[in-house]
Amino acid sequence: QGPFYDLIGAAMPSILVETSFITHEKEGAMLATSEYREYIARGIFEGIRDYIMKTATLKEDSGRKVVAR
Repeated sequence: QGPFYDLIGAAMPSILVETSFITHEKEGAMLATSEYREYIARGIFEGIRDYIMKTATLKEDSGRKVVAR
């Protein structure tokens, strides 16, 4: 839905991720924990990885592979 000011001028496909509000009492407290930040990071990673795995196409002769670890 955009355009988003933060993404204007990006020379590649881009996303804007808003995970929590630091000024919200409960969300701010959760953001202070490494466990919650890891949970958020893992969700972002898995979403991007899943998108790439579903949409990536490479030419046969490129020699490159998409690898999920």
